[in-house]
Amino acid sequence: CRKTNQAICLFQIAVGVLTVQRWLHINNVNGFRYLGYAMTCPPMQVELIILIAPVVPCYWVNCVFTYLLTFAMLIGGYGASLIPGIVYTGSVQSFVKSWNLDDLGMTTKAWWLLPSVACQLYLSFVQIPMLALIYLANGGEKAGLPHNYLKLLAIVSITWLSFPAW
Repeated sequence: CRKTNQAICLFQIAVGVLTVQRWLHINNVNGFRYLGYAMTCPPMQVELIILIAPVVPCYWVNCVFTYLLTFAMLIGGYGASLIPGIVYTGSVQSFVKSWNLDDLGMTTKAWWLLPSVACQLYLSFVQIPMLALIYLANGGEKAGLPHNYLKLLAIVSITWLSFPAW
Protein backbone atom coordinates (compact mmCIF):
# COMPACT_ATOMS: atom_id res chain seq x y z
CA CYS A 1 0.00 0.00 0.00
CA ARG A 2 2.87 2.38 0.74
CA LYS A 3 4.18 2.21 -2.85
CA THR A 4 0.67 2.77 -4.20
CA ASN A 5 0.22 5.80 -1.95
CA GLN A 6 3.59 7.22 -3.04
CA ALA A 7 2.66 6.82 -6.71
CA ILE A 8 -0.74 8.41 -6.09
CA CYS A 9 0.83 11.38 -4.29
CA LEU A 10 3.36 11.92 -7.08
CA PHE A 11 0.58 11.76 -9.66
CA GLN A 12 -1.45 14.30 -7.66
CA ILE A 13 1.54 16.67 -7.61
CA ALA A 14 1.78 16.44 -11.41
CA VAL A 15 -1.98 16.96 -11.69
CA GLY A 16 -1.72 19.99 -9.40
CA VAL A 17 0.92 21.60 -11.62
CA LEU A 18 -1.11 20.97 -14.78
CA THR A 19 -4.29 22.16 -13.09
CA VAL A 20 -2.70 25.47 -12.16
CA GLN A 21 -1.76 25.90 -15.82
CA ARG A 22 -5.46 25.29 -16.75
CA TRP A 23 -4.49 22.98 -19.61
CA LEU A 24 -7.46 20.65 -19.69
CA HIS A 25 -10.25 23.11 -19.00
CA ILE A 26 -13.41 22.56 -21.03
CA ASN A 27 -16.17 25.16 -20.62
CA ASN A 28 -14.45 26.35 -17.45
CA VAL A 29 -14.57 22.80 -16.00
CA ASN A 30 -11.21 21.55 -14.80
CA GLY A 31 -10.95 18.28 -16.70
CA PHE A 32 -7.57 17.34 -15.30
CA ARG A 33 -8.90 17.45 -11.76
CA TYR A 34 -11.47 14.81 -12.67
CA LEU A 35 -8.85 12.77 -14.50
CA GLY A 36 -6.65 12.98 -11.42
CA TYR A 37 -9.49 11.78 -9.22
CA ALA A 38 -10.29 8.97 -11.67
CA MET A 39 -6.68 7.77 -11.51
CA THR A 40 -6.19 8.10 -7.74
CA CYS A 41 -9.51 7.45 -6.00
CA PRO A 42 -10.19 3.92 -7.31
CA PRO A 43 -6.84 2.51 -6.08
CA MET A 44 -7.31 4.23 -2.73
CA GLN A 45 -10.82 2.78 -2.42
CA VAL A 46 -9.45 -0.69 -3.25
CA GLU A 47 -6.81 -0.24 -0.53
CA LEU A 48 -9.63 -0.31 2.02
CA ILE A 49 -10.31 -3.88 0.92
CA ILE A 50 -6.63 -4.82 0.68
CA LEU A 51 -6.01 -3.74 4.28
CA ILE A 52 -8.31 -6.52 5.52
CA ALA A 53 -7.89 -8.84 2.52
CA PRO A 54 -7.48 -12.10 4.47
CA VAL A 55 -11.01 -11.82 5.87
CA VAL A 56 -12.84 -10.35 2.85
CA PRO A 57 -14.94 -12.91 0.95
CA CYS A 58 -14.41 -12.93 -2.83
CA TYR A 59 -11.46 -10.59 -2.33
CA TRP A 60 -10.47 -10.32 -6.00
CA VAL A 61 -14.03 -9.75 -7.23
CA ASN A 62 -14.56 -7.06 -4.58
CA CYS A 63 -11.37 -5.26 -5.58
CA VAL A 64 -12.21 -5.22 -9.30
CA PHE A 65 -15.87 -4.29 -8.69
CA THR A 66 -14.93 -1.46 -6.31
CA TYR A 67 -12.31 -0.12 -8.70
CA LEU A 68 -14.70 -0.08 -11.67
CA LEU A 69 -17.57 1.37 -9.64
CA THR A 70 -15.42 4.18 -8.25
CA PHE A 71 -14.05 4.96 -11.71
CA ALA A 72 -17.56 4.97 -13.22
CA MET A 73 -18.78 7.31 -10.48
CA LEU A 74 -16.05 9.85 -11.23
CA ILE A 75 -16.45 9.67 -15.01
CA GLY A 76 -20.23 10.08 -14.68
CA GLY A 77 -19.74 13.13 -12.48
CA TYR A 78 -17.28 14.59 -14.97
CA GLY A 79 -19.69 13.98 -17.86
CA ALA A 80 -22.50 15.68 -15.94
CA SER A 81 -20.32 18.68 -15.11
CA LEU A 82 -19.60 19.26 -18.81
CA ILE A 83 -23.29 19.63 -19.64
CA PRO A 84 -24.47 23.21 -19.09
CA GLY A 85 -27.71 23.99 -17.34
CA ILE A 86 -29.66 22.72 -14.38
CA VAL A 87 -30.27 19.15 -13.25
CA TYR A 88 -34.08 19.22 -13.34
CA THR A 89 -36.77 21.56 -14.65
CA GLY A 90 -39.84 20.27 -12.81
CA SER A 91 -41.07 20.51 -9.25
CA VAL A 92 -39.58 18.51 -6.40
CA GLN A 93 -42.82 18.90 -4.43
CA SER A 94 -44.87 17.38 -7.26
CA PHE A 95 -42.37 14.56 -7.58
CA VAL A 96 -42.49 13.75 -3.85
CA LYS A 97 -46.30 13.64 -3.97
CA SER A 98 -46.56 11.44 -7.07
CA TRP A 99 -43.14 9.69 -7.33
CA ASN A 100 -43.47 10.16 -11.09
CA LEU A 101 -40.13 11.09 -12.71
CA ASP A 102 -41.96 13.13 -15.35
CA ASP A 103 -42.93 15.60 -12.61
CA LEU A 104 -39.27 16.12 -11.80
CA GLY A 105 -38.38 16.98 -15.38
CA MET A 106 -34.92 15.43 -15.37
CA THR A 107 -32.52 16.88 -17.94
CA THR A 108 -29.68 15.18 -19.81
CA LYS A 109 -27.38 16.40 -17.06
CA ALA A 110 -29.49 14.56 -14.48
CA TRP A 111 -29.33 11.31 -16.44
CA TRP A 112 -25.53 11.58 -16.55
CA LEU A 113 -25.46 12.35 -12.85
CA LEU A 114 -27.86 9.62 -11.71
CA PRO A 115 -25.48 6.63 -12.13
CA SER A 116 -22.74 8.60 -10.43
CA VAL A 117 -24.99 9.31 -7.44
CA ALA A 118 -26.05 5.66 -7.30
CA CYS A 119 -22.41 4.53 -7.27
CA GLN A 120 -21.56 6.99 -4.53
CA LEU A 121 -24.51 5.91 -2.40
CA TYR A 122 -23.52 2.27 -2.83
CA LEU A 123 -19.91 2.93 -1.84
CA SER A 124 -20.89 5.07 1.16
CA PHE A 125 -23.85 3.13 2.53
CA VAL A 126 -23.22 -0.47 1.44
CA GLN A 127 -19.53 -1.06 0.70
CA ILE A 128 -17.97 0.83 3.61
CA PRO A 129 -20.44 -0.42 6.27
CA MET A 130 -19.96 -3.99 5.00
CA LEU A 131 -16.19 -3.62 5.34
CA ALA A 132 -16.74 -2.41 8.91
CA LEU A 133 -18.96 -5.41 9.67
CA ILE A 134 -16.44 -7.83 8.16
CA TYR A 135 -13.69 -6.19 10.23
CA LEU A 136 -15.69 -6.44 13.46
CA ALA A 137 -17.00 -9.95 12.78
CA ASN A 138 -13.45 -11.21 12.34
CA GLY A 139 -12.13 -9.82 15.61
CA GLY A 140 -10.85 -6.40 14.56
CA GLU A 141 -7.60 -5.29 16.17
CA LYS A 142 -7.58 -8.27 18.54
CA ALA A 143 -7.35 -10.62 15.55
CA GLY A 144 -4.38 -8.76 14.09
CA LEU A 145 -6.32 -6.62 11.63
CA PRO A 146 -5.17 -2.99 11.16
CA HIS A 147 -5.50 -0.57 14.06
CA ASN A 148 -7.88 2.38 13.57
CA TYR A 149 -9.44 0.74 10.50
CA LEU A 150 -12.94 1.84 11.55
CA LYS A 151 -11.70 5.41 11.93
CA LEU A 152 -10.25 5.23 8.41
CA LEU A 153 -13.58 3.95 7.06
CA ALA A 154 -15.42 6.80 8.80
CA ILE A 155 -13.07 9.39 7.32
CA VAL A 156 -13.40 7.93 3.82
CA SER A 157 -17.19 7.77 4.10
CA ILE A 158 -17.45 11.39 5.24
CA THR A 159 -15.15 12.63 2.48
CA TRP A 160 -17.02 10.60 -0.17
CA LEU A 161 -20.32 12.13 0.92
CA SER A 162 -18.88 15.65 0.79
CA PHE A 163 -17.17 14.97 -2.55
CA PRO A 164 -19.89 16.55 -4.77
CA ALA A 165 -19.50 19.85 -2.93
CA TRP A 166 -15.85 20.08 -3.98
